[in-house]
Amino acid sequence: MYYSTQVSSHNQTDPLTTEQKINDFIKNKTGGHIKDIVTSGSLSSGAEIVLANALYVFAAWKKPFKQRETSKQNFYPTTGPAIQIDMLYDSFRKVRTKYNFYGADMVELPCTGDRYSMYFLVPKYGTPLAELGKSLTTGNNSKELFEDLTEEYVEFRVPRFQVESTYELSSVLKDLGVVKAFDSGQADFRALSKTSEKRNDSYQVTEQMRIWSACYRNYEYPYSFTYPCFFKR
Repeated sequence: MYYSTQVSSHNQTDPLTTEQKINDFIKNKTGGHIKDIVTSGSLSSGAEIVLANALYVFAAWKKPFKQRETSKQNFYPTTGPAIQIDMLYDSFRKVRTKYNFYGADMVELPCTGDRYSMYFLVPKYGTPLAELGKSLTTGNNSKELFEDLTEEYVEFRVPRFQVESTYELSSVLKDLGVVKAFDSGQADFRALSKTSEKRNDSYQVTEQMRIWSACYRNYEYPYSFTYPCFFKR
């Protein structure tokens, strides 16, 4: 991961060039996997501060799946008929598990270095994803989910995959109390800029985060999950 933060100044009257510089910086630091985090035309000529945040994770399984065990299998989306996809398989894998937690089973697969793990949460037949998601966000259920896991050997299948998400964090920051920064009438960044006066029309914030993660040796496989998975340190 690339943790460093960089602050740079750009020509305020040329937002398109600023957008390109931000996108090029993040694209370079994430190996080309996160592109166009700032969409074209999203910055105005009056934007004084732009905050762009990207998280990129690329790790290998601690115990890689064997390619010879991969085969075409049915995958069942939330809607529509089953489709054929490449399914990774291991007949004897030591993992940590938790069974029948609010209608779902969970398996932990660690990545190399033992700093990160991915958790696969598979709903029981007949358990809607919306219902499971609601259960996980109730009370301390999300915390209890990762407690008292049992270590055992299991037969495990998982699709080859790539996970990518985009989050707009403005509303989240406002809920956390960062309100004035998003109000052009109250935002005052004179200490961070060369402007000597407070201008009500000169402030705009673009705050995004994209997460791209993949864990299968050194390959990428573009496939989306229809069941929850967690990437946890």
